Amino acid sequence: MRRFAIIVVPVLVLGTLIAPIVGSRGKTADRQHSSLERAKGSHEVRSLSTVPTRPPAAARADSPAVPLAAALGDSFILAEYTFDDGFGGPDPQGWITVDVSNPAETFFHVDNFAGLSGGYAPLEGSQSLWCGARADSFLLCDYATLPGYGNSWNQTFESVPFVFEGDVTVSFLMRYDTEPNYDYIFLQHLDTGGRWKTVAWIDGMADSLFTVVIPGSDFPSTATIRFQFKSDAGWSDEDGIWPTDGAFIIDSLTVADSTGVLDFQDFESEGIGAFSTLDGDWTAESPSFGDYANLFDGATVLQQDSVVANTTFLWGFFDGSPDTYACGGFPGQPAVPFTTNPGSKDMADYLNNEIWSPLINPDEDINGFPVTPTGSMTLEFDVYLDLPLDNLVMFTWRVRSIVDGCLGEWRN
Repeated sequence: MRRFAIIVVPVLVLGTLIAPIVGSRGKTADRQHSSLERAKGSHEVRSLSTVPTRPPAAARADSPAVPLAAALGDSFILAEYTFDDGFGGPDPQGWITVDVSNPAETFFHVDNFAGLSGGYAPLEGSQSLWCGARADSFLLCDYATLPGYGNSWNQTFESVPFVFEGDVTVSFLMRYDTEPNYDYIFLQHLDTGGRWKTVAWIDGMADSLFTVVIPGSDFPSTATIRFQFKSDAGWSDEDGIWPTDGAFIIDSLTVADSTGVLDFQDFESEGIGAFSTLDGDWTAESPSFGDYANLFDGATVLQQDSVVANTTFLWGFFDGSPDTYACGGFPGQPAVPFTTNPGSKDMADYLNNEIWSPLINPDEDINGFPVTPTGSMTLEFDVYLDLPLDNLVMFTWRVRSIVDGCLGEWRN
């Protein structure tokens, strides 16, 4: 296999999102969960060094903040980033920001399941709505058992607000195949307080005609309804531990009130792969918290370090944040944004931002000359952290490879 490139990622995540997902798994005793695989190698944390009569290394754009450690045998610099353009401005140098709470793809879509067999088939007519993925996506080429669904999916299919009278009845045909007790399909509606209220949750494997009556008093002046599918951090088609036929197939979706049918969808008129109905009444959504990562002038960012201050451009995770570090006595310093729904286990309610490097070719040095790696790779970077544990904001880094054009798993 040809190893093409390495991607390196510093990450900032809000820990209250991670803890409920990882800490509460408690899988049933008849199956053993495979442990996460660590990246091979070691890591070291060192303080930034200073030299008398010279500015701290971190304050000089032309010098690494931490002296590079000598390596055994030949060593090569594969990539180096300062995030400064050399003229006093910022330069991301090919790095991009990613809101991890927003999935890379939308998976609720209209499908005819052509070329698929087994549980993949329209429930009525020639097309149905499917929350699932085929095996022809580049972003999912590392999934073990596609077609199916993956870990940590958060997908919704949401209606427009319907004007109604009396109670509201929602009915539909469905076929579902999820890991029981951990990966759920939710039927929800907006309540009078503007929050999503769950009226039914579905897991396991079955076919059925589903009908639920929602009291009109539970709605505000209009009725907005959505389906949500959420999978946890393991056991799916992504890791191959729990192969499925995809999460959820829907057809003959009907919304009615005391006067009759308000909306009916059979998904026959939509194009294959459509994310919304032709009449615009329903749309697939990918809920997200938002992308707050950006480059900042270090001279304008609070750094409570008496020895070293980075006055060049650096990455921060509070661009456009409505919240500040007033609790620490610095109301002028923006902080990572707080959740507006404390205690929620929905990833879209918490900050989960990353910055991704461009592709790094291990067979070429920084000048494009060919090299032959024979040992390990070293990642070094400067970071300023102010993360008391009780704030539940966590920092980490991850690496993954691209082999034969396919993205591998993240390792840290």
